Amino acid sequence: MDKKILEQLAELSKLSFSNAEYGVLSKRFDEKLEEVSPILAFAGKPMPPNNVSTLDSLRPDEVKPSLSLEELAKNAPRFRDRYFVVPLTLE
Repeated sequence: MDKKILEQLAELSKLSFSNAEYGVLSKRFDEKLEEVSPILAFAGKPMPPNNVSTLDSLRPDEVKPSLSLEELAKNAPRFRDRYFVVPLTLE
């Protein structure tokens, strides 16, 4: 990767590197870009259709009774009027 691009990335990231470090970074970026190049080759190309034949091997759906409200409430730290009570996360 070009040193000028690395300098721009470092500036945007609020990082600073020595000339020797830029050399190492350039080599490592090139290695990583080479690793992902097969993935980038597929960018923008349509994906092949999924193999749906594997869906036949899945178990069929079965309707089963769920837990009662009493069973849910006894396992919950706080439960009120059919709802779990949780701490407020947003104000």
